[in-house]
Amino acid sequence: MKIKPEYQSFSSRRTKILGVWDDHDYGVNDGGISDPLYTTAVQDMFLHFLDEPEDSPRWNRKGLYGSYLFGEGEHTIKLILLDPRSQIDREKGTVLGDEQWEWLDRELRSDPTPLTLIGTGM
Repeated sequence: MKIKPEYQSFSSRRTKILGVWDDHDYGVNDGGISDPLYTTAVQDMFLHFLDEPEDSPRWNRKGLYGSYLFGEGEHTIKLILLDPRSQIDREKGTVLGDEQWEWLDRELRSDPTPLTLIGTGM
């Protein structure tokens, strides 16, 4: 994908490219926590593709969830990306898992911004 001229043209505009996976990026169709195709190596490949900064906490957790702040002062926007794929557990009836729910709660309470956007691949 990165070698395609269209992608190179888009990314050369200094556009910040962020993302989180869905089931076909993650492994099998409708895969989740028990998907045998998921490994930290797969997560690392995904983060490398996105050029995620080396100091990003996304490198050190199971799952691609993360948050970003854009702008300054009253023009600040917070983007929260959720990763239900790495945590979905149909037997327990959860899509985020305990760790990600706790993280999301902290994120929603910290860094108050005029606008918070939440994105997910699901």
